[in-house]
Amino acid sequence: MNHNNSKSGAHYTKIRRPVYLKYYENFTTSTEAKRREFELKKYSREDKIIIIKKVNPKWKNLTIEQ
Repeated sequence: MNHNNSKSGAHYTKIRRPVYLKYYENFTTSTEAKRREFELKKYSREDKIIIIKKVNPKWKNLTIEQ
């Protein structure tokens, strides 16, 4: 999904465009993805930055490969 062009979705995201993807994880089920999202939301901003820098040290804009 492209959050920058979507007319539906969360108001929070719609009012903070453009959205740039810096990190993502792949899951086989939406249940797994939601569980991980809930886990990540508990992390501090500093911990999230550490995770991002491990896979994207130059903070490049990413695209999801499907």
